[in-house]
Amino acid sequence: MKPFIVVALGRFLEENSIEIALSSFAEFYHSVSYKYQKHSHLIVIDKKYHHNLNEDLAAHKKIIDKTVFLNLTEQAKIEKAYKEASLLLLPRNINSSVIIKEAFLYGLPVLGYTNSSHDNLLDNSSGMKIRYQNEIQAAQELANCLRLLKYDPEAVKMLKKGAAMKYEKEYKWSGRQASG
Repeated sequence: MKPFIVVALGRFLEENSIEIALSSFAEFYHSVSYKYQKHSHLIVIDKKYHHNLNEDLAAHKKIIDKTVFLNLTEQAKIEKAYKEASLLLLPRNINSSVIIKEAFLYGLPVLGYTNSSHDNLLDNSSGMKIRYQNEIQAAQELANCLRLLKYDPEAVKMLKKGAAMKYEKEYKWSGRQASG
């Protein structure tokens, strides 16, 4: 079975986004059988001084052994994580357009919110969206999406292809002519 690797970004973006990401992954992880658990992993990218808080929360949610914490400055490890990941979990409302475009550069689909400032960048070809109402509802719906994608590796494959194509078509600079 192919690994299911979820990348999440930490507190340096939005304070509660990491709590929702960890809750979503934990709910997903604890709802699947051992067969699926052993191939599921979470990678959290954050500033070093947030790692203790994030580790405590992951331990509390009983996913510490399935979670890898990367320092924001470890660019080679972050690039490797993006290349190996199944998707980017991005539970935040404020603008994340640069992060989404970077994910697409690596062919990484994004799971985020419909009612956010970056909603226009996400579509069904390159990711999935849920409507944010509150943290509990968001964590549950994101966990449902993770479960759906874990059980359907072909969908992940299609979304990865869609994310890469979206980057090539809409965001890549090479081959474009400057106007004006």
